[in-house]
Amino acid sequence: MTTKEIIIPEAFEVLFDSKYRYKCFYGGRGGAKSESIGRALLIKTSTQKLRVLCTREIQNSIRDSVFRLLSDLIEKYDLPNYKITKDTIAHSNGSEFIFKGLYNNIQSIKSLQDIDICWVEEAQTISKESIDILLPTIRADNSEVWFSFNRTDDPDPIWKELCENPDERTFVRKINFYDNPFFPQVLENERLRCLKNKPDDYQHIWEGEPAKSHSGSVVKNFSSENVRKINYLSYLPLHISCDFNVDPMSWVLGHIAYDKKEKPYKACFFDEIVVENTSTSKTIDDFHEKLCFYNDGKPNFNQQIIINGDASGAYRHSSSEFTNYTLLQKRLSELGYRNIDLAVRNFNPPIKNRVEAWNNLVVGMDGNRRIFIDPRCKYLLMNCKKLKYKIGSSKIDLPTTSQIKNNPDLKFLSHIFDAASYLVEYYWPIIG
Repeated sequence: MTTKEIIIPEAFEVLFDSKYRYKCFYGGRGGAKSESIGRALLIKTSTQKLRVLCTREIQNSIRDSVFRLLSDLIEKYDLPNYKITKDTIAHSNGSEFIFKGLYNNIQSIKSLQDIDICWVEEAQTISKESIDILLPTIRADNSEVWFSFNRTDDPDPIWKELCENPDERTFVRKINFYDNPFFPQVLENERLRCLKNKPDDYQHIWEGEPAKSHSGSVVKNFSSENVRKINYLSYLPLHISCDFNVDPMSWVLGHIAYDKKEKPYKACFFDEIVVENTSTSKTIDDFHEKLCFYNDGKPNFNQQIIINGDASGAYRHSSSEFTNYTLLQKRLSELGYRNIDLAVRNFNPPIKNRVEAWNNLVVGMDGNRRIFIDPRCKYLLMNCKKLKYKIGSSKIDLPTTSQIKNNPDLKFLSHIFDAASYLVEYYWPIIG
């Protein structure tokens, strides 16, 4: 097969028009943005000598996305004259693809010369700093920069830089599933399931619109179906997930159920520890007392305890000899617990990742609910129902000191949700 037999959807024919320097494609799932750009690049590099830079913000994502996509297309169409190595793809006519991440690597981009086309994948994630260095770097005669991305909740740098008020050199096109002539039935089934089961997310996921959850509830689609009696089980690993704010200190206790493939399937929270004006040491003793209660007054020292939570708990403060997690492990060992593991990220993900991970389990695209909370967890349940976004913003509306003074219950917003969502994001991470 030759590149002449590769079909490009009509919406992407502008990729062969030299009128525009910047070509921006955004939209929802299933629009074939990346695959169409990949096909166009293979046609162009097989018919003329071009140097193509493929980039996105995170370096290791390149191999799992752009590099793999182009390699798969070359194999799919059985294209001759392409040579694929570990880090590059080249054509016998001298064309070559270079793959680089931008984050912590942008200075090396500046040294590249004679780039004819730069493709920025997942462009909504790149920073203003990366944009300011990248765009002037692509300066060969008639060079072009192509962008593919999804809209974010807030205007991201690339949207504000190029798409909000495009000039005569910039082409901006919204691409959705109905622009894709090859839209497969399996994705159509997913689209209809989303429309049925998660209508609040449909416009964002499939129509490519910014999320409209702002000034509304942070936790979406939560219902009485997510609330049920959860039993403490002494033979399962016990998860403690922690937020170390001292007023209130907020921990959740739960179990994770796994499917037949040993993948985490359900998060079940059976209790919480929420204490005002306390310390980590005192809260550990509260945990020990609670666990004794669940074991008929006797501690279960052999039960595996897995500690999750806020990554900043691994940092030592000037006022303490130990980190919160070191203190937790040390004190539990002193109390007699023999099987303690720590499962905490090196750094906290963006809050929106935790919220999305949580909402994906509240109810999935398939309509299944995989977060269950016992009525004992009154503060976690309160957060699921009352935690809001600031009006017109993607920021969570956290109470001020004066608001808490007038309504002390407001101090219990966010911290217990943070504790629980740290656990959920750790085992069900948002990728990309």
